[in-house]
Amino acid sequence: MSLSISKKSPLNEPVAVISRVHLRKPSLNDNRSPETRLREALRAKNPSLPSDVDIHIPLETMKALARYAFSGTCELDCITVCHCNTCKVVGVGVIEQGTITAPLGVAVDLGSTTIVIYLVDLATGRELSSRSYENPQRVQGEDILSRILYASNDQGLEHLRLLTLTTINRGINELVTKTGHDPMDVYCVSVAGNTTMVHFFLGLDPSHICREPYIPAANRFDALDPREVGLEMNPHGYCYVFPNVGSYFGGDLMAGILASGMYKTEAVSMLIDVGTNAEVALGNSQWMVACAGAAGPALEGGILKCGMRATAGAIERVRIDPHTLEIHYKTIDGTRPRGLCGSGIIDLLAQMFLAGLVDPTGKLDQARSGDRIRDIGGEPAFIVALEEETQTGVIMKKV
Repeated sequence: MSLSISKKSPLNEPVAVISRVHLRKPSLNDNRSPETRLREALRAKNPSLPSDVDIHIPLETMKALARYAFSGTCELDCITVCHCNTCKVVGVGVIEQGTITAPLGVAVDLGSTTIVIYLVDLATGRELSSRSYENPQRVQGEDILSRILYASNDQGLEHLRLLTLTTINRGINELVTKTGHDPMDVYCVSVAGNTTMVHFFLGLDPSHICREPYIPAANRFDALDPREVGLEMNPHGYCYVFPNVGSYFGGDLMAGILASGMYKTEAVSMLIDVGTNAEVALGNSQWMVACAGAAGPALEGGILKCGMRATAGAIERVRIDPHTLEIHYKTIDGTRPRGLCGSGIIDLLAQMFLAGLVDPTGKLDQARSGDRIRDIGGEPAFIVALEEETQTGVIMKKV
């Protein structure tokens, strides 16, 4: 997920930049206001800034600027946050007083199962820290449809919105505290999630996403005021929510396409994002197609009896020797296995295919599988981990 502005942005630079300007004390020979001189100084610092781009100075910043400018000649550091056709001066400080700190950004991967939050130095693009949280909405349903139904109840949508918002604000506060910063140092929050998750986050009605004609309440979102959303960050910054293309082609896939750069290359690439939902994009700089479908419930225990979330004890990697058919697996945290998570299941199926244990249709070759095949409940099952290898004493299998 990127927090950098596009080539169409006012300054072809990161979202927030620190500009150093020199302002002389007003006099009869130069009676322009500090605000006027700051605007001119910033344009001089950034000659590529189009003339139709507005330099916005909030009242709070203007008050601080006046105090500094009328006290005498000063060198100022200005934090400018840019988006679309506006550059907002969100902070000014006298250099020798050290009042300006590095502008920070927060990137939110808003997943149906997990919310991952990254803290980024916007001046350098460097990731400072990250944290992962279980999405608290899961108590209202593991799958998206259950949550949409819950949202249709009285105050259901608002409840889901507050669950998400509380988790994101908690993440922002924990990350800035950990790195010795303050929430007021955060000037941009970028959110990428599937179409329904974004609707929950913004409090938009998601009920039409899952029924004909399958239309979301909105596809593209303007820059949002943090106070409008409820985010605990600098109020003069903004929240950017990645747009969606349709009900099942969300901002998370858009963010993946941008981050991978596949939209810029002539070579045909495929992007696969497997989570609670699975999205696949195929294309290059000339064309692109995409599709999506439910995946998490099938992979994490909804159908597969040994399926589980990616937590301690989950088999996440599988290797099968194509000659001896010997199985090697790796679990999260290196503990004894107690199930298979999504990546482990995908790995297992790929390895079984390469070893000739399943054919292109997914049918199991029972003759080749040998003693790894058992009849369980009247169905053939392929054994990945034997009873004595597991935490539970139950075999890990793929039916």
